[in-house]
Amino acid sequence: MSTVNPKNENTDPNIRCMKCGKTLAKSHGVVGVEIKCSRCGTLNRVLEGMIEQVIITSKDGRILFVNKAVEMATGYSAHESIGKKPSELWGGHMPREFYADMWKRMLEKKESIKLKMTNKKKNGDMYDIELLVSPISDTTGEIIFFVGIEVVI
Repeated sequence: MSTVNPKNENTDPNIRCMKCGKTLAKSHGVVGVEIKCSRCGTLNRVLEGMIEQVIITSKDGRILFVNKAVEMATGYSAHESIGKKPSELWGGHMPREFYADMWKRMLEKKESIKLKMTNKKKNGDMYDIELLVSPISDTTGEIIFFVGIEVVI
């Protein structure tokens, strides 16, 4: 579990380890997100060890972090993904109404969503996923990140 540093004013959110209080994630704009915990050392191992795809995006949907499962499923490296939107790489293959409803539910209603989608690998192959996305808010309730978990079905 993590929480956002309450002293932060949304310009550079710090996400801290609930166990030890060390910084887990520090936003670097569209450059990426640094995830570490020098005392626990568990978050990166958990994220990288998951067979599910883990994607962390900024509020505007730009990718800040992908784990190895994303690289394997999509064919895009973390370097190619960081700073881009999933729709620019592997997404964007559902009807516009689908995405409008998805963003409305997440941004306006601040809901976690669970959906089935079709994506496209770098090599052109199509594949279906089940997607769970949760908005992550600061202490004032302002959304600062989205965390997505994707499972190939």
